[in-house]
Amino acid sequence: MGIFNAEFAEFYTAFATGREPQLPPIEVHYADYAEWQPQWLREEVRHKHLPYWKKQLEGAELVLELPTDRPRPPVMTSHGARYQFPLTPELTQAVRDLAKREDVTINIVLLAAWKTLLHRLTGQQDVVVGTTSSTRAGPRPSR
Repeated sequence: MGIFNAEFAEFYTAFATGREPQLPPIEVHYADYAEWQPQWLREEVRHKHLPYWKKQLEGAELVLELPTDRPRPPVMTSHGARYQFPLTPELTQAVRDLAKREDVTINIVLLAAWKTLLHRLTGQQDVVVGTTSSTRAGPRPSR
């Protein structure tokens, strides 16, 4: 957000004063990450992280058996649906307060709630859920 705010302010000021925006050159481009990450994954993950996660996930259920109103199809498809519902302002504030109190993101609070619900529905002690991450880990190779 810091970069966004700084650049937005520069564009706004430039527009308001009738001049061209003056932005510093971009040091790292997305293509750089796209080039570096596979290298990092090959070197670091294969030798260090992969054995750790294999051990952590050993014995994990491959299929989460949810109680449903119809049997699971023999072949998995990507067919599905979505259900949206509003959260009350009070619940929204409670989630924000919990995240702040525990020093985590709102996403983590909601993920914990989701995993708790899955545990209660299935009775499984370990519920494996894949998530996306916006953090780029690993060292930046020098240019």
